[in-house]
Amino acid sequence: MIVVMDWRRAFLVCEVFLTIHCACSSVLSPPQRVKVESSVLTWNGPKNHINITYVVQYNTTLNDWRDVYNGTQQQFNFTAAAEDFYGTRFRVQSKRGNQTSAWEMSKLVQCAHLHTCAPIIELKVETDRVHLWMKHRDPSLEEKEGGHISFNPLYWKRNSNNKEELSATSTHLVIEHLESGQEYCFQVEYLLLHKPHGKPSREICKVIPETSKQRNVRVIMLGVLTVAGMAVLGCCLYFVYTHYKRIKALLQPPLDIPDHFEEFFFSEFPQHPVARPGNQEVESYDFVNFVEEVAEDEERCDLENEKKM
Repeated sequence: MIVVMDWRRAFLVCEVFLTIHCACSSVLSPPQRVKVESSVLTWNGPKNHINITYVVQYNTTLNDWRDVYNGTQQQFNFTAAAEDFYGTRFRVQSKRGNQTSAWEMSKLVQCAHLHTCAPIIELKVETDRVHLWMKHRDPSLEEKEGGHISFNPLYWKRNSNNKEELSATSTHLVIEHLESGQEYCFQVEYLLLHKPHGKPSREICKVIPETSKQRNVRVIMLGVLTVAGMAVLGCCLYFVYTHYKRIKALLQPPLDIPDHFEEFFFSEFPQHPVARPGNQEVESYDFVNFVEEVAEDEERCDLENEKKM
């Protein structure tokens, strides 16, 4: 009886072991080597990754996870919205039918993981100088690249494309000899192995205020010009007052005679002889005698012609 009971116990133990082994072997392996580089999340699939899809989530808060990808590719490219995922974490899960794997977490997304990383600048403007501070968004980029990453500060006049570079020996720069009253813009970019890296910082534009000396000179010049203008105006008014009658005479318009009056009074009249009654009778008598003489001459000519015939 004891031997029979031992065999039954051994059979039950084997059955339980096989059940557990089969159950364990049916669980999917999670993705491996989940990492973020240049705004791209990548991972390696499990050994038996046939017909496996992957689910990617990111957290907005500690316990709030949202889906961002569901597919068969082993990467998730978020370059179009890289800044939206800064400071978050990703987790990836394998899925096949009703089987799911455990979640595999990524590291916290920081500046070194993005292609849009930009330095942070702060500015303080004084009367004769500008203080510029530069710092990293987080220490990840400096930890990853070490001494190969550096700042490249730039400044230029507003509405000018001539950008000037500054030698950044520290994270605090003092920029002097800027023109007062002019607006200058400042910006900082990363240099990785002496080549631009990531995105430049935000652009800050400030007007350089005048110094106290320049302000005093401007006030004095303005006062001198005001006094000179008042003196010139006073001289003009005095001259007008003393020569009022002469100026009035000069400003009066000349007396012009209308054209039709001038033509009437100053043009020459036609010379016609005055007709008298006696003379008219003499002239008419002379004209009658002249007509009679012409008629007699014509008759004489006709008679001579008849004789000849």
